Amino acid sequence: MEAKKVPTTRVKKPSGRKSRSVSHLVQIGSELRRAQGNDAFTLMLSQQLKCEVLKELQFDAERKFRFDYAIPEARVAIEIDGGAYIEGGGRHNRAQGFINMEKMNLAAAQGWRVMHFTPQQQYSMLAVQAVRDALRWTSVEREK
Repeated sequence: MEAKKVPTTRVKKPSGRKSRSVSHLVQIGSELRRAQGNDAFTLMLSQQLKCEVLKELQFDAERKFRFDYAIPEARVAIEIDGGAYIEGGGRHNRAQGFINMEKMNLAAAQGWRVMHFTPQQQYSMLAVQAVRDALRWTSVEREK
């Protein structure tokens, strides 16, 4: 019995257009990192600070509070506080922000140093340097 041949059609690429653009590859990389639990900020901090940075770390089992980003070995957390420039304020500027105060107080009681940045500051070297300083102070305290 002969196998049937399935007709195939070739699709021509539009002329003057590359098959994979750089922005397309960056988008694929971003999706892959998200799927693996990493994003650009996690990777940036990990590379700059040479330490493990986790995204969405749950630090309290009872309340199920999570940090946006954390460096567990040094107990340094990073929170990205959005909504500061939204008319009427974001969540952190309204009543729901009081829940955030409870979260920060619990984190402090458990020995966490929590750094706060706006989305505009998140990818800046200012944020990297501030976290580096927090790591430096944490290591100095451990040596005492």
